[in-house]
Amino acid sequence: AREAGVKNSPAWDRYEVWNCALSDVVFNATNAGHSVYLDMDDDVLGRVAAEAGVEPSEATSQLVAAVRDTLNLSSASGPVFAQHIRRLNVWRRSLKDTAPEAHQPPPVLALLAVLTLAAEDMGRDADFGANAYYPRLFQLLSIDDPGQRRRLQSSYMHEAEALWRGLNEWLSAADGQFGLPSAYALSHRYVGLPVSQALVRAADRHRFPLMFSR
Repeated sequence: AREAGVKNSPAWDRYEVWNCALSDVVFNATNAGHSVYLDMDDDVLGRVAAEAGVEPSEATSQLVAAVRDTLNLSSASGPVFAQHIRRLNVWRRSLKDTAPEAHQPPPVLALLAVLTLAAEDMGRDADFGANAYYPRLFQLLSIDDPGQRRRLQSSYMHEAEALWRGLNEWLSAADGQFGLPSAYALSHRYVGLPVSQALVRAADRHRFPLMFSR
Protein backbone atom coordinates (compact mmCIF):
# COMPACT_ATOMS: atom_id res chain seq x y z
CA ALA A 1 0.00 0.00 0.00
CA ARG A 2 1.13 3.53 -0.73
CA GLU A 3 1.90 5.75 2.21
CA ALA A 4 0.09 9.01 2.88
CA GLY A 5 1.23 11.91 0.72
CA VAL A 6 2.35 9.73 -2.22
CA LYS A 7 -0.08 10.04 -5.08
CA ASN A 8 -0.68 7.66 -7.96
CA SER A 9 -2.00 8.76 -11.35
CA PRO A 10 -1.69 7.92 -15.07
CA ALA A 11 1.21 10.40 -15.23
CA TRP A 12 3.06 8.55 -12.48
CA ASP A 13 2.26 5.21 -14.10
CA ARG A 14 3.95 6.43 -17.32
CA TYR A 15 6.87 7.75 -15.32
CA GLU A 16 7.36 4.43 -13.51
CA VAL A 17 7.56 2.56 -16.84
CA TRP A 18 10.61 4.65 -17.71
CA ASN A 19 12.05 4.31 -14.22
CA CYS A 20 11.89 0.51 -14.43
CA ALA A 21 13.29 0.51 -17.98
CA LEU A 22 16.30 2.57 -16.89
CA SER A 23 16.89 0.25 -13.96
CA ASP A 24 16.81 -2.85 -16.19
CA VAL A 25 19.02 -1.45 -18.96
CA VAL A 26 21.59 0.66 -17.12
CA PHE A 27 21.90 -0.98 -13.70
CA ASN A 28 22.34 -4.71 -14.05
CA ALA A 29 24.77 -7.54 -13.30
CA THR A 30 27.01 -6.70 -16.28
CA ASN A 31 28.22 -3.66 -14.33
CA ALA A 32 28.88 -5.54 -11.08
CA GLY A 33 31.99 -4.24 -9.38
CA HIS A 34 32.50 -1.41 -11.87
CA SER A 35 31.53 2.25 -11.72
CA VAL A 36 28.21 2.71 -13.50
CA TYR A 37 26.96 5.92 -15.07
CA LEU A 38 23.51 7.16 -16.04
CA ASP A 39 24.99 8.19 -19.39
CA MET A 40 22.16 8.92 -21.83
CA ASP A 41 23.89 8.39 -25.17
CA ASP A 42 21.89 7.30 -28.23
CA ASP A 43 22.58 3.60 -27.72
CA VAL A 44 21.44 3.61 -24.10
CA LEU A 45 18.38 5.73 -24.93
CA GLY A 46 17.42 3.34 -27.72
CA ARG A 47 17.61 0.30 -25.45
CA VAL A 48 15.72 2.04 -22.66
CA ALA A 49 13.02 3.12 -25.13
CA ALA A 50 12.64 -0.45 -26.39
CA GLU A 51 12.25 -1.65 -22.80
CA ALA A 52 9.61 1.05 -22.26
CA GLY A 53 7.75 0.14 -25.45
CA VAL A 54 8.63 3.38 -27.27
CA GLU A 55 10.20 3.94 -30.68
CA PRO A 56 13.89 4.93 -30.34
CA SER A 57 13.26 8.06 -32.41
CA GLU A 58 10.82 9.23 -29.72
CA ALA A 59 12.94 8.21 -26.73
CA THR A 60 14.03 11.67 -25.63
CA SER A 61 10.70 13.40 -26.18
CA GLN A 62 8.70 10.66 -24.45
CA LEU A 63 11.08 10.36 -21.49
CA VAL A 64 11.14 14.13 -21.00
CA ALA A 65 7.34 14.36 -21.27
CA ALA A 66 6.90 11.59 -18.68
CA VAL A 67 9.17 13.42 -16.24
CA ARG A 68 7.72 16.87 -16.91
CA ASP A 69 4.23 15.63 -16.06
CA THR A 70 5.39 14.70 -12.55
CA LEU A 71 6.84 18.12 -11.71
CA ASN A 72 4.91 20.74 -9.75
CA LEU A 73 5.31 23.51 -12.33
CA SER A 74 1.80 24.90 -12.69
CA SER A 75 1.35 25.81 -9.03
CA ALA A 76 3.03 28.90 -7.63
CA SER A 77 3.32 27.17 -4.27
CA GLY A 78 5.00 23.97 -3.20
CA PRO A 79 8.38 22.58 -4.26
CA VAL A 80 8.79 21.56 -7.90
CA PHE A 81 10.07 18.12 -6.86
CA ALA A 82 7.65 17.62 -3.96
CA GLN A 83 6.22 14.28 -5.09
CA HIS A 84 9.66 12.98 -6.09
CA ILE A 85 11.05 13.76 -2.64
CA ARG A 86 8.05 12.11 -0.93
CA ARG A 87 8.46 8.97 -3.02
CA LEU A 88 12.19 8.95 -2.42
CA ASN A 89 11.68 9.20 1.34
CA VAL A 90 9.19 6.31 1.30
CA TRP A 91 11.64 4.26 -0.78
CA ARG A 92 14.52 5.14 1.53
CA ARG A 93 12.61 3.77 4.53
CA SER A 94 11.90 0.54 2.65
CA LEU A 95 15.61 0.25 1.86
CA LYS A 96 16.32 -0.05 5.59
CA ASP A 97 13.52 -2.54 6.23
CA THR A 98 14.15 -5.11 3.49
CA ALA A 99 16.92 -7.54 2.60
CA PRO A 100 19.36 -6.40 -0.13
CA GLU A 101 17.98 -8.87 -2.67
CA ALA A 102 14.50 -7.35 -2.23
CA HIS A 103 15.56 -3.73 -2.73
CA GLN A 104 13.66 -1.86 -5.43
CA PRO A 105 15.43 0.77 -7.58
CA PRO A 106 15.04 4.35 -6.38
CA PRO A 107 12.02 6.14 -7.86
CA VAL A 108 14.13 9.02 -9.17
CA LEU A 109 16.01 7.29 -12.00
CA ALA A 110 13.90 8.78 -14.80
CA LEU A 111 14.19 12.26 -13.30
CA LEU A 112 17.96 11.88 -12.97
CA ALA A 113 18.16 10.68 -16.58
CA VAL A 114 16.52 13.89 -17.80
CA LEU A 115 18.84 15.97 -15.63
CA THR A 116 21.76 14.15 -17.27
CA LEU A 117 20.36 14.75 -20.77
CA ALA A 118 20.59 18.48 -20.11
CA ALA A 119 24.22 18.07 -19.02
CA GLU A 120 25.04 16.14 -22.19
CA ASP A 121 23.71 19.04 -24.27
CA MET A 122 26.17 21.50 -22.72
CA GLY A 123 28.37 22.93 -25.46
CA ARG A 124 26.25 21.49 -28.26
CA ASP A 125 25.51 24.86 -29.92
CA ALA A 126 26.19 28.57 -29.72
CA ASP A 127 22.78 29.47 -28.29
CA PHE A 128 24.11 29.17 -24.74
CA GLY A 129 27.53 29.24 -23.12
CA ALA A 130 29.36 25.91 -23.05
CA ASN A 131 28.84 25.60 -19.29
CA ALA A 132 25.25 26.89 -19.21
CA TYR A 133 23.31 24.05 -17.60
CA TYR A 134 20.02 25.56 -16.48
CA PRO A 135 19.09 27.19 -19.84
CA ARG A 136 19.46 23.78 -21.46
CA LEU A 137 17.36 22.15 -18.76
CA PHE A 138 14.62 24.75 -19.30
CA GLN A 139 14.77 24.17 -23.04
CA LEU A 140 14.68 20.39 -22.67
CA LEU A 141 11.61 20.57 -20.41
CA SER A 142 9.95 23.26 -22.60
CA ILE A 143 9.72 25.71 -19.70
CA ASP A 144 9.38 29.27 -21.00
CA ASP A 145 7.72 31.00 -18.05
CA PRO A 146 10.33 33.02 -16.08
CA GLY A 147 8.64 32.25 -12.76
CA GLN A 148 8.63 28.51 -13.43
CA ARG A 149 12.26 28.69 -14.47
CA ARG A 150 13.25 30.39 -11.22
CA ARG A 151 11.28 27.88 -9.16
CA LEU A 152 12.80 24.92 -11.00
CA GLN A 153 16.37 26.15 -10.58
CA SER A 154 15.84 27.03 -6.91
CA SER A 155 14.15 23.70 -6.19
CA TYR A 156 16.86 21.74 -7.94
CA MET A 157 19.62 23.48 -6.01
CA HIS A 158 17.75 22.70 -2.79
CA GLU A 159 17.06 19.03 -3.58
CA ALA A 160 19.88 18.01 -5.95
CA GLU A 161 22.03 16.22 -3.41
CA ALA A 162 19.09 14.32 -1.91
CA LEU A 163 17.92 13.18 -5.35
CA TRP A 164 21.33 11.95 -6.50
CA ARG A 165 22.14 10.45 -3.10
CA GLY A 166 19.23 8.05 -3.60
CA LEU A 167 21.00 6.50 -6.59
CA ASN A 168 24.30 6.18 -4.73
CA GLU A 169 22.59 4.69 -1.67
CA TRP A 170 20.86 2.03 -3.75
CA LEU A 171 24.05 0.94 -5.51
CA SER A 172 25.94 0.86 -2.20
CA ALA A 173 23.17 -1.11 -0.46
CA ALA A 174 23.29 -3.65 -3.30
CA ASP A 175 27.01 -4.10 -2.54
CA GLY A 176 28.02 -3.26 -6.11
CA GLN A 177 26.03 -6.01 -7.82
CA PHE A 178 24.45 -3.41 -10.16
CA GLY A 179 27.57 -1.26 -10.36
CA LEU A 180 29.42 1.13 -8.09
CA PRO A 181 28.17 4.68 -7.39
CA SER A 182 29.63 7.48 -9.52
CA ALA A 183 27.34 10.49 -8.96
CA TYR A 184 29.72 12.82 -7.16
CA ALA A 185 30.27 16.49 -7.98
CA LEU A 186 33.93 17.28 -8.54
CA SER A 187 33.10 20.94 -9.10
CA HIS A 188 29.97 23.11 -9.24
CA ARG A 189 28.17 21.54 -6.30
CA TYR A 190 24.75 20.96 -7.92
CA VAL A 191 25.39 20.99 -11.68
CA GLY A 192 28.43 18.80 -11.15
CA LEU A 193 26.19 15.86 -10.24
CA PRO A 194 24.49 15.40 -13.64
CA VAL A 195 27.73 16.39 -15.39
CA SER A 196 29.45 13.49 -13.60
CA GLN A 197 27.14 11.11 -15.49
CA ALA A 198 27.60 12.61 -18.96
CA LEU A 199 30.76 10.74 -19.92
CA VAL A 200 31.04 12.30 -23.39
CA ARG A 201 29.15 15.54 -23.87
CA ALA A 202 28.06 16.85 -27.27
CA ALA A 203 30.80 19.48 -27.26
CA ASP A 204 33.41 16.79 -26.58
CA ARG A 205 32.21 14.71 -29.54
CA HIS A 206 32.64 17.72 -31.83
CA ARG A 207 36.25 18.03 -30.70
CA PHE A 208 37.17 14.41 -31.43
CA PRO A 209 38.10 14.92 -35.14
CA LEU A 210 40.50 17.73 -34.25
CA MET A 211 41.97 15.70 -31.42
CA PHE A 212 42.64 12.69 -33.64
CA SER A 213 44.01 14.81 -36.49
CA ARG A 214 46.48 16.40 -34.11
